[in-house]
Amino acid sequence: MKKILCFSLLLSFGHYVCAQQGIDLQVLTPPAPEVAAIGKFGLTPVDNFTGIPSISIPFYTIQEGTLDFPISLQYHAGGIKVKEDASEVGLGWALNATGSIVSMVRGKPDFPGGFQLNYSDLPDPPDSILKTKSPYYSLNGWYYMWGSEFNVITFLGANAIYTGLALPKKGVITNYYNRFTLGYIGDGPDYSSDLYMINLGTKSYKFVFDNNFQPVVLGDGALKIEVLPEGTTPNWKVTDENGVQYYFRQRQMSYSSKGAASTVGIVPNTNTWMLTQIISPTYGQIDFKYLFDNKKLISELPNVSEIYRVGNMSAHTQQETLKIDAYYSQYERVNIDTIKFSTGYVNFLYDSVRLDLINSRRLYAMEVRDLNNRLVKKMTLENNAYFNADVAYSGTYSGLYTSGFTTDQQNKRLKLQSITEVDVKDTSNNKKFTFTYNESQNLPHKLSLAVDHWGYFNGASNTTLIPPATVYLTTYPYPIEVPGGNRNANPNFTQANILKTIKYPTGGTTDFTYETNQYVKTQTVVTWHTESSELYKSGGSSTVNTGGFVDASGNFTVGNNWVGKKMSIMAIVSRPSSYPLSPYTLDIIVKKNNSFLKRIPIATSIGTSQVFDSTIVLEAGTYNISFDAATTDFFNACEIRRLVYVLKSYSTSEEVTAPVYGSGLRVSKIVNTDPVAGNINTKTYTYSDVSMDDLPTYVSAEGYDPLGIGIYNAFRYLHSQSIYPFSDARYGPYAGYSKVEIRETDANNNVNGISEYNYVTGGSINVGTMASTNSTLDRPHLVNPVLPPVPAIAGDDRGKLSAENYYKIVNGVTVPVSSSIYRYTRDNGGVFWQMMTQSGLSDLLSPGYSGEQDFRIFAHQYPIYIPRNMLYYKSTVSYDATGTIGLTQTENYYYDNVNGHYQMTKKSTTTSKGDTLNTYYKYPGDYGDLSSETHLDTDAQGLKLLQTKHVIVPVESYKELYTGTGTKKYFDGQYNVFNTSLPTFKQIYSLETAVPVTAFSPSALGAGNMTKNSAYKSRIRFSGYDATGHLLEQGKEGDMLLSYIWDYSGTRPVAEVMNSAQTDIAYTSFEADGKGNWTFTGIPVADATAPTGSKCYTLGTAISRTGLSATTTYIVSYWKKSGSVTVNGAAGTAGTSTNGWTYYQHTIANPSGGTITVSGAGTIDELRLYPVNAQMTTFTYDPLIGLINQCDIRNVINYYEYDGLMRLKTIRDKDRNVLKVFEYGYQQPITK
Repeated sequence: MKKILCFSLLLSFGHYVCAQQGIDLQVLTPPAPEVAAIGKFGLTPVDNFTGIPSISIPFYTIQEGTLDFPISLQYHAGGIKVKEDASEVGLGWALNATGSIVSMVRGKPDFPGGFQLNYSDLPDPPDSILKTKSPYYSLNGWYYMWGSEFNVITFLGANAIYTGLALPKKGVITNYYNRFTLGYIGDGPDYSSDLYMINLGTKSYKFVFDNNFQPVVLGDGALKIEVLPEGTTPNWKVTDENGVQYYFRQRQMSYSSKGAASTVGIVPNTNTWMLTQIISPTYGQIDFKYLFDNKKLISELPNVSEIYRVGNMSAHTQQETLKIDAYYSQYERVNIDTIKFSTGYVNFLYDSVRLDLINSRRLYAMEVRDLNNRLVKKMTLENNAYFNADVAYSGTYSGLYTSGFTTDQQNKRLKLQSITEVDVKDTSNNKKFTFTYNESQNLPHKLSLAVDHWGYFNGASNTTLIPPATVYLTTYPYPIEVPGGNRNANPNFTQANILKTIKYPTGGTTDFTYETNQYVKTQTVVTWHTESSELYKSGGSSTVNTGGFVDASGNFTVGNNWVGKKMSIMAIVSRPSSYPLSPYTLDIIVKKNNSFLKRIPIATSIGTSQVFDSTIVLEAGTYNISFDAATTDFFNACEIRRLVYVLKSYSTSEEVTAPVYGSGLRVSKIVNTDPVAGNINTKTYTYSDVSMDDLPTYVSAEGYDPLGIGIYNAFRYLHSQSIYPFSDARYGPYAGYSKVEIRETDANNNVNGISEYNYVTGGSINVGTMASTNSTLDRPHLVNPVLPPVPAIAGDDRGKLSAENYYKIVNGVTVPVSSSIYRYTRDNGGVFWQMMTQSGLSDLLSPGYSGEQDFRIFAHQYPIYIPRNMLYYKSTVSYDATGTIGLTQTENYYYDNVNGHYQMTKKSTTTSKGDTLNTYYKYPGDYGDLSSETHLDTDAQGLKLLQTKHVIVPVESYKELYTGTGTKKYFDGQYNVFNTSLPTFKQIYSLETAVPVTAFSPSALGAGNMTKNSAYKSRIRFSGYDATGHLLEQGKEGDMLLSYIWDYSGTRPVAEVMNSAQTDIAYTSFEADGKGNWTFTGIPVADATAPTGSKCYTLGTAISRTGLSATTTYIVSYWKKSGSVTVNGAAGTAGTSTNGWTYYQHTIANPSGGTITVSGAGTIDELRLYPVNAQMTTFTYDPLIGLINQCDIRNVINYYEYDGLMRLKTIRDKDRNVLKVFEYGYQQPITK
């Protein structure tokens, strides 16, 4: 999509030129078609930083005016998550055929009523607050926590201390507490923008709203984002740096609820806007239409959350120790239907019956058709099969409401087996891509608990997703060990159902080998050693007592020599099948010195269940081991036995650093096999120094029971899912590697080359990181212990290439070929502070329900940086054949950070000789904001239009050479002038001097007038455009003029005329909608014998061209099939004949009134008009396929024919004799 404006630069070292060598005319006419490449395979690019191969099957690229829009199928090979639903293509695949904006809610949705209503109420940034107030906590200037201003109120019938929130807003202290609703967990306003993700097909961006509620792009990209107020929820318009406009007007509503599925829909939210239109700043428009049905909602299986409370709660709170919540969601069914452009459309065909996702669609074909509905390209998908779940890992939560979901939806996943390129002329020539997956181990049930921290399959037999944890409470001096589920990644299961092999139409294959990501973790490993098989007994005796040593009430006192030993508890429950409750609830409760220490759940199956726990390390004091059952009749119906003992043991600990399996997959080997050429190419990947972009956090900060009576009941929550997102780019990778080596070998294992890449691996800072490393974030006496998920502060340049080295093998020795080093700068284009809040009641401050109570508010302020991570330094070293350093070159890059276009403004290159070449660039925004200027000359008016259209293109460039002699030389300058009505070139100036100048003043704007260096000379004029921006005339100064005629809805140039103005030419082949400057009223007719194209014209009424010069001689030519034809009443001169058609030419001197008329009763084609001293070349197209005829200046016609796969098949001469035939042969695959 960067075809709108051309800007050419040449870098020349060792010599310089005084005239601009890179300036040239725009090339509008098409090149001769080249032979389509036989389906290339094995060129799968890999994102080396993450180790995820980029697998894409292209379908078609829409070429509409200056716009290109590719359509493809893409596969993500980073691993399949257990709960992941398949797309309309298949599991792991995605249809890349549109664009979208997706919001990630922070706090509450921005629209309606969220940040949209509260942004103006934000407090001042921390540097202002710090003048009068100290934070509760801060972290390196990235994060601040505020609170604690006291006010007395009445709540629940009693006086209360209200911990308010007094912060300055625009310098005035403001009491924010009255913005909150009181309650055990209060509710406050939304002071944080949602995060928005823009997908434009091949590019993606992120943005937020700043504190003036203006969209701001985070990271690279000079986008202009506008909110379109078209309803309660707005739509969007995005303009890229080329002035291309993207409209997002197709909304997709989602609904969510907590609880039974029957209540789904109570919380609506628009979080997705689909791309509906792309408009070029000159000519070209693409429209997207969707299949939208808001009455058929797609229901996802519930997301389940477990929360386990560790610590004391008062009897008045009556809160469950273990709480399981199911969150149900639905979303409107939206699928791309058609993509329309001026010469045709792309059609997407679906089957509305899918077993794995109710109400969803399955894409089974894609078609490209022209405006006459003729099929020109088609791809079919064989994807009506499914991956079936491994029933051995079907364990899930009991009692989960899933009656609205079929068994198939829970156990099946759509599978793409193959893709077929259909030959629309000969279906026996269809070409198929076949896919093979790892089905030796299938994924489990979608609600299976056998998942790792990141949601991938780990094969564990879990009954809970809460992982084991060590809990620390301020009201208890010892750590509490809580058992839990196995959430570790398991490489034996992570590869379930991943793509293994692609088989191409050639019979060749690409085979992928994967391995699980790994990261390094340092942790304390405690090892327990048993001294003997004997057990301690009460009182310290070494004689075992098989009955245990607790009394009838479950009490015992720790002996002196038991301190630091582990207590072992065994319980056996025999439950008869007649017991009425199913399931039953029975826990072992352990207390120390009458304070709760641990709860140990016992399994609930009928028959005999047992539990064994040895996690408690004894301290001095008294312990009690008792049972807690749901009903008292449990003890009457079941037999319960317990045994408590202490092993003679001791422990040792050490710090161990070891690799740990992380999230998802990375590719370890790619093998490309070509049976036609007999080649095998293998690439092996080796990774070093992983960086995980945040690890999960399951344990909350410390909370306090708001109804505790005179005591502090401290507790923490354990969660089954990470409390905080892994990163702001939730769909992005979590693992990246600082060093990746790729070794390429052939079939004989000979090393063809070694590539080595280094990357920047800076991670993110967020509350998850803070909470896991900073205990000071635990605020005492807070009922709501989960800190708000403050958005991540991304690493400076994570994933940027920092170095690359290439090697070859010479006589068994590794020899360097080249090496490069890259450095980046993070230009913080600004920063603004937003806020998330946390509020609620603390514990009672005095005994009894009438005591004073504290309602606390905490404000968590965080910055949003506007970073531009830009390459500022590159150093390249080239080596000779022996590995000796040859040439060294360094480049420094400088960027705009003032005028808002963020483009490169200077490039400085230094050679090993010490010469420095600086190239300078100036852009429309570098001349000031012209939006309100009215008194501008034409050059400045052109720049104003570029600013208005958001077209960021160089206006001026020039080079400065410094050779170390102290004298700077300037040359190779180019200054561009633009039109005032369309963002198109008007004129190009070149810096032309006999020798390089030693002083140079760049262009500038003053008093509304543009000034440029006096050494500039005009080189090219673009002297004519039509109303939509099609170039009609261009020419070099002092050279002949080139003129053009456009057709096919303005998408293709059909005539190029040398040495004539556009006002003196006309041409038509009667093929499309245009008439090529001719005037006629008849309708062209189809004729398979027509010299060019497939249509011709039968004269009935005359064809005329007016407005010509009455003092110029013109040539009029055509091919005639029958009848008589005159031009201005005169017969023409016959030329060559072929295929029933004869070429005629007329010379018309000084046409009366400037009009030329073609009349008669004949059938004609290829009607041309141009001055006698001009030359015309014409072109005929099948717009969706390519060039089909080219008629040169001598009226010699070449013919190009294509097969049903849009590949060049035959080239014929003017008599339709075959010049070349291209055969696309495929060797049949070898099967075993």
